[in-house]
Amino acid sequence: DRWRVASANDPELSVIGRYLTLKLGIICRPTVYCIALQAGSIVEAGPVGSADDLDVVLSGSETDWARFMVEVPQPGYNDIIGMDRVLDSFSIDGDRTLYIRHLRGLSRLLRIAQLCLDPLVDDEKQLSGSEEVDRG
Repeated sequence: DRWRVASANDPELSVIGRYLTLKLGIICRPTVYCIALQAGSIVEAGPVGSADDLDVVLSGSETDWARFMVEVPQPGYNDIIGMDRVLDSFSIDGDRTLYIRHLRGLSRLLRIAQLCLDPLVDDEKQLSGSEEVDRG
């Protein structure tokens, strides 16, 4: 999938994510997804039955995730820490120490997801590590 390939080829994530090994849960109610990360690479991704065995869990409504997963999110939806602080429908659960330790790598991973999942993003420019957008 696009996210797995783009994150594996991202030069920034290859450096800051080299110690990023954990099971990230993304809950888009009611579905729970597990993103297994090994040295910053997605080694497994898909729905799971529960969040019990996940290290860090990001939980939000379908609306929260839809507003976050675009190239330029609206104010209040552009950062998961901000979403956790201001939205009652969004939370960061699990091992907070592990989350903070890997915050930069997880933030980059989620930024790559935003670029992969927004249909307006040009694959060649955005997924090659360039953050500039040419809407020409």
